[in-house]
Amino acid sequence: MQNLYINGMETEEDVINMIKDTIDSGGLEDAKDYLDQLSAYLNRPKMWVEPSKSQEAELKMPFPDATDQHLINRNFNKATGGK
Repeated sequence: MQNLYINGMETEEDVINMIKDTIDSGGLEDAKDYLDQLSAYLNRPKMWVEPSKSQEAELKMPFPDATDQHLINRNFNKATGGK
């Protein structure tokens, strides 16, 4: 995971205050650069969490196809007295 680090600032609040101070001192181009860096940080890809072993096994379970569903229905109907 990428940590925030913009011009020595390591928290969002510090970066925002630094950008305000930069604007107040007339450094508009620097402020734009810091905003671009903050935007890139905020829009970075989030961490991917690997599925647990049970979730992984569940994802690999086969789903019934039409033939399986037909057999399930036939056996269900036979067991319940339906057609």
